Amino acid sequence: EMARVLRPGGTVVLADSVQLGDNGGLLDALVRFFPEAYHEPYYLNYAKVDLVRLFAEEGLCHVDTTHAFLTKGMTFVKRGDQLEEGA
Repeated sequence: EMARVLRPGGTVVLADSVQLGDNGGLLDALVRFFPEAYHEPYYLNYAKVDLVRLFAEEGLCHVDTTHAFLTKGMTFVKRGDQLEEGA
């Protein structure tokens, strides 16, 4: 939905939990423990998703990733070469 409503050249900033393999894998044990400890049945699925690929499939180009302890911030830009539906 973000990609659909974003204008070409627009920016999406996503801040969420770190994923498996982030920070050289130093937090992987904690990432695997979290869904069990906090009853988050879908979290491990998220932790394994390749967000760069997922967003790219919707026309969003990865610009930057930043980590701050257990948070990952990612920036994406919508390609400007796509025509909007109905335009």
